[in-house]
Amino acid sequence: MIVMRSIRTLLPVFLALSAGGCLANDGPGVDGTPSDETGRGEPADVKVDLGDFRPRNVVIVQVDTLRADALPRWGSLRGTLPRLDARSGWIGVDRAVSTGSWTAPATASLLSGSDQPTHGVRFFDDTGPNQLFTVPSFAPYLAEQGFATALVTGNQVLLTRDYELGHGFGVSLPVVDEPGNAAGAVGLAVDWLDTLSSDEPFLLFLQPMDAHSPYRPEQEDLWTWADPADMPFNVDDPSFAQENQIGDALEDAETEEDRARILESVRAIYDEQILGVDRAIDTLMAALEARGRLDETLIVVTADHGESFFDGPTASLGHGQSLRNELVHVPLLFWGPGVTDAHLPCVASNMDVFPTIVDALGLPPLPSAEGRSLLEGCREQAFSGLYSAAGGVETLEYVGVESLQGQVIYGCRGGGVLAFDLVADPLASNTLPVAEVPDGVALAAALDAYVAGVVTTLPWLTCAATP
Repeated sequence: MIVMRSIRTLLPVFLALSAGGCLANDGPGVDGTPSDETGRGEPADVKVDLGDFRPRNVVIVQVDTLRADALPRWGSLRGTLPRLDARSGWIGVDRAVSTGSWTAPATASLLSGSDQPTHGVRFFDDTGPNQLFTVPSFAPYLAEQGFATALVTGNQVLLTRDYELGHGFGVSLPVVDEPGNAAGAVGLAVDWLDTLSSDEPFLLFLQPMDAHSPYRPEQEDLWTWADPADMPFNVDDPSFAQENQIGDALEDAETEEDRARILESVRAIYDEQILGVDRAIDTLMAALEARGRLDETLIVVTADHGESFFDGPTASLGHGQSLRNELVHVPLLFWGPGVTDAHLPCVASNMDVFPTIVDALGLPPLPSAEGRSLLEGCREQAFSGLYSAAGGVETLEYVGVESLQGQVIYGCRGGGVLAFDLVADPLASNTLPVAEVPDGVALAAALDAYVAGVVTTLPWLTCAATP
């Protein structure tokens, strides 16, 4: 399962609506290139600095369903990455934004450096006219440059013929260990690395499923933070059963305190799952070090999307049903030997990950990519979209934009406008009028221009974001 829809209608989707601007008649392209019409100006003078490090190899760990605020660098009070945090050399990007809130479009954007209207992977399973992932992408590009390439994933969406997201990788390896998906993926990855010559450059892409439902940590991590007496579900049950048990518990809760305690128990179990990912990545880094390859390898840790635990004005558990901050704000970490630790006030799209990698490798950019190298500079805003095709009719459900300070979301089917102050309200619990959100007016203008670019590329779509 990759998308979990709402399990109970516990809260209205929109508690407050605020007025938004009209759609622009012209503006930047789908990638949000700055223009005078948006009032955004040029990107902030902040960039990822790898110092003197020039990698020969790349490891990307895209953790499925990992929200940024589950990690200490983004505000978690739990030590969910103890082993990685003990290593120096990490650069964190404060606000990395995924183009989508579920696996297929988000991964297609990362692999191609392009947005959903360009790469065409927008629909869940058989709900719409899916396009195969055939746009130019970075795995075959690096293979052409002499890199050995491997995809190791616990997510069958990356391997299914519905999307062909694994195209261009020399090797695609499925892993089914649950729990311990990351550990199983690293085991297969190390075996693959041992088939390479000692000087053969490589791209290794891992997508472990440990943070995804069912919420089931590895045994050694279970009850690190969660209290078994407070658990509203059975950790050994499958996703749908856990989903129903959580929904029943929330419906039966007599007070807001009881409800908060139930949701905190679910978050605690979710956080425990990340410990297995931390241990697996550390094991992989140790294996690279033992083989004399760590000091020449750039490691990137990110996620395809996050997870909602009934955060703020929403009525859902899971992902893929909105563009709220907890779903599209993902972690983004770069590691290299000798790199100075930093957490940058930087906005990035997941479309920027591979352009940054290629720049770090000293290779020419992929001409078709809409993303930018973060070694050259960060963005001021990043955009997301959610599409559906119920009954075979494609619709644009939501579009959103985030800056370091605020988020604006348009409900494109008459759903109104949501705006959040992400500084004062990082969990996006309270909607505000656009004008009261930091950067709100500029964000709405940028979103108008973005929508204009989308409907130019996909002219059968509209976005009527009105109160």
